Amino acid sequence: MKKGAETLVNARLEVWRQALESRGFRLSKTKTEYLRCKFNDVLDEENVEVRLATQIIPKKESFKYLGSVI
Repeated sequence: MKKGAETLVNARLEVWRQALESRGFRLSKTKTEYLRCKFNDVLDEENVEVRLATQIIPKKESFKYLGSVI
């Protein structure tokens, strides 16, 4: 199940990247991070490698957004 989840996440991220870049935006491969939200226990996505092109995107346990920790 891990490879299926990994493929789905990376495919969706690639669609977003292409959509943003086609409109003049650029995603920073070195500054991008992600926060995993576990809504249920159905999929085991614990060790999924999220990638932007060939760059592995680091996972964070929390974010600070406008002074609030999420």
